[in-house]
Amino acid sequence: MKKILFLILCSFLVFQFSIAQERKSFKLHSHNDYLRKVPFWEAFGADCASIEADVILQDGELMVAHERATIKKERTLKSLYLAPIQKAKELSLVDEFGFHLMIDIKTEAYATLELLVKQLKEFEPMLYSPANQNGLKIIVSGNRPKVEDYNDYPSWILFDYQSRILNDQLPWGKIGMVSLNFRQFSVWNGEGSIVEREKEKLISFIQQVHNFGKPVRFWGTPDSQSAWKAFYDLGIDYINTDMPYEADQYLSNLDKNF
Repeated sequence: MKKILFLILCSFLVFQFSIAQERKSFKLHSHNDYLRKVPFWEAFGADCASIEADVILQDGELMVAHERATIKKERTLKSLYLAPIQKAKELSLVDEFGFHLMIDIKTEAYATLELLVKQLKEFEPMLYSPANQNGLKIIVSGNRPKVEDYNDYPSWILFDYQSRILNDQLPWGKIGMVSLNFRQFSVWNGEGSIVEREKEKLISFIQQVHNFGKPVRFWGTPDSQSAWKAFYDLGIDYINTDMPYEADQYLSNLDKNF
């Protein structure tokens, strides 16, 4: 029975994903994806371009949880994400990776990254590298090493830069995206329109990041149809949402009208 349900799920995802590839002028970030009923697969079915999992190092394992009190022994990074992504690849559901996996580290950066690198080596054939440009990129967020240490990590590990300080001295080759708290720019709650001066600040920052050839994401954003539309119009590269399916359906219909 489980095998039949899995095959039905795979067939549905192939259908959804093939439709998604015919359009898309937006990209979704599946925020706290691990909280969904079917982590990874729901985001993949909604064609999310960025999928986020919080990770805690505990007893020599990478557990997927926001805090230690919510850890469940069966919910590891490998079981919820790495193995399913590999399975999607083996089933030819994925040819070229149109998404990356964001790992939000909640424990000490260097020790957690040491184990992360070790575990990822098992999956290295499907990971991004100069020789595998279409591979899966891993973007490390949350607790990260010092910026000057970014280049010490393999090519398939990139970092989520979180600062308004942008200059040529940054190791841009190791930066996968730039993310900041939306509240640093605006108090907008998703109703009505963003105040013009706040919109100008957002546009200015987005352009600065784009000048370095990198995408932008904001967290702590309103999560509604009016917000998704506003962020679409602003040119925010990855629209942060806790409702990937609903956001995908709404923005896809907007796309059809453009």
